[in-house]
Amino acid sequence: MDQLIQQTPKWVFVVFLVLLYLGYVQSKGREVAGSRLIIIPAAMIGLSLFSVGSAFGLSILGFSCWIVGAIFAQLVNISLKQPRGVVYVREKGKFFVPGSLIPLSLMMAIFFAKYFISASLATRFMSPDMPGFVGISSLVLGFLSGTFVARAIFARKAA
Repeated sequence: MDQLIQQTPKWVFVVFLVLLYLGYVQSKGREVAGSRLIIIPAAMIGLSLFSVGSAFGLSILGFSCWIVGAIFAQLVNISLKQPRGVVYVREKGKFFVPGSLIPLSLMMAIFFAKYFISASLATRFMSPDMPGFVGISSLVLGFLSGTFVARAIFARKAA
């Protein structure tokens, strides 16, 4: 484990700290413009899709499972109705979004899933030729980033 962490590029730790900061900011109630509701979800989708592509190439299985995971996240959030308490402040043209630790949890889950996938491939513990690994990894990344989008869509509709 020590060797794995020592061989991890320094920029990975910077990304980790940035995600921690962004998650902390979202743990506090705040007012945001409608366009800003989608910035972090879009970034997480980009990171997630990049992870699938860089780990497994242009794999039909990988991208198909990613899409299934993202759709499943939408369906789950329809029943969970998250985030709750979003209010549109018409006078300011902004949304008030209550603080939550869910975005931080999702960011950390995406980060560690990506780290696990990369480390598994680098150490040859897993192979990009293993359909189960490709499918499950892609499904998880799709679900996690899809949850971000589902929350942003619900926030806009709820307000």
